[in-house]
Amino acid sequence: MAWLVSGLFHPLLLGWLLPAALLFLEQASQGMPFDAMTQLLLCTGMFVVPSLLLLLLKKQGRVHSLLLSLREERHVVYLTSLLWFFSFAAMMQLLPAFGTQSHVYGLLWLNTFSALLLWQVNLRWNKASAHAAAGSALLMYLSFIPPFSGMMFPMCILFLLIVASRAVLKAHSPAELLSGTLCGAMAALPVLIWMR
Repeated sequence: MAWLVSGLFHPLLLGWLLPAALLFLEQASQGMPFDAMTQLLLCTGMFVVPSLLLLLLKKQGRVHSLLLSLREERHVVYLTSLLWFFSFAAMMQLLPAFGTQSHVYGLLWLNTFSALLLWQVNLRWNKASAHAAAGSALLMYLSFIPPFSGMMFPMCILFLLIVASRAVLKAHSPAELLSGTLCGAMAALPVLIWMR
């Protein structure tokens, strides 16, 4: 069960599925038709390219396991993610892909700030959990966006399940889960301030 929860709520999947869902909800509430091209662009930028970059790092020998069990392996992955997510979020900001008030932009920048904080914590202290960071960042960010703001209790339970799954799998120590949670929450703050 822990493997299932951990896999279903992998940061790469969340990083693509939530912006896609939010874009769909925004378009539906404005009476706009489904925009398949923008959804494809989101999938490519938030899931396909980061996955291919991870596979490339493995092929080059910079990462020995896709599970990223070693702290040293995460340095290059977080830095590569940071550079890609920053480039992609900036590019999307220049395109009229979403409405100018879209919360999707915030989610794109949230990935960038999360990668920055995870990279720094990983360099200096411990192997911070990317699952916990993604979960706490999204929980904090979505708590201010309808209709998600009305679903805080189930989202908190889901976050706790994600963190518990990582502990059960012994992928992270309690300190690493806590540092990941703090990274995610701190990444959400500037995005929330900017979006207000």
